[in-house]
Amino acid sequence: MAVTGDSLFCVASDKELQWVIRLYIVVAGLVGTSLTYLDNSIMVFWILGSDLTYTILFPQLICVLFIRVSNGYGAIAGYLVAVVMRLLCGEPLFGLPVILQFPGCILKDGVYIQRWPVKTICMLSALVSIPMVSYVASLLFNKGILPERLDVFKVKSQEAPADGAREEDGEKHSKWTDGSFFFG
Repeated sequence: MAVTGDSLFCVASDKELQWVIRLYIVVAGLVGTSLTYLDNSIMVFWILGSDLTYTILFPQLICVLFIRVSNGYGAIAGYLVAVVMRLLCGEPLFGLPVILQFPGCILKDGVYIQRWPVKTICMLSALVSIPMVSYVASLLFNKGILPERLDVFKVKSQEAPADGAREEDGEKHSKWTDGSFFFG
């Protein structure tokens, strides 16, 4: 939940916002401190954080910075693909069973061990799904197949990806040949 004057309260003073922010900081500190008292090592949470950053946030960052067609619909789809793939691939540190077995997956002491680069496969799956879903969503809204009232992320107001070419300095450039469709 965003803590701003517009979203939390209709009219919130600066003092009220300060108290809400202080409360959130205390709650976050207490949750973080309570995690250290669990049976699992804090190293497990470090591994989880780096794993989630690589598989979920890295594709989002790459798409936002370098892939022009990316939009909110693709970002949500990429997030869901990465999370579902990562959960299906299992994690022995957390006791998550392996459901999606890649070649070379072996059973050792009653636990499946993945031998393929599972995290990279999850990251690449998200990285591919973000531009694909973004393009399809943009196409559906810009062609009028889906009504504009369903466009929560305002894709219709962005440049249409299916125009084929763009004009720059009086010349026509094909966005497919000069790479501008994906890389701006």
